[in-house]
Amino acid sequence: MARNTAQRLDRIERLIRERMQPDTSPLFLRDGQSIPDGIDQSRIVFIKRVLIDPPERDQEQLPEMAIEPELEPEPKRGFDRSMTYPNLSIV
Repeated sequence: MARNTAQRLDRIERLIRERMQPDTSPLFLRDGQSIPDGIDQSRIVFIKRVLIDPPERDQEQLPEMAIEPELEPEPKRGFDRSMTYPNLSIV
């Protein structure tokens, strides 16, 4: 039992040490933002937004549209009258 307790304590201490280590993951900040106190400079990654204008190009010449002859409208098929619904009321 004492041996098992010692192993458990060692494991708990190791887990605590791992979790208490300072965070080493990168911290992303916008360009120009101030760095918070207590943060290591090597962790900081600045993100800068740059808008790029497209290069100037000559305007493309589109082919001329061929004019199609007007088509006659198709005759209506099926019912040519609208459906009427019966008047319903709640009694």
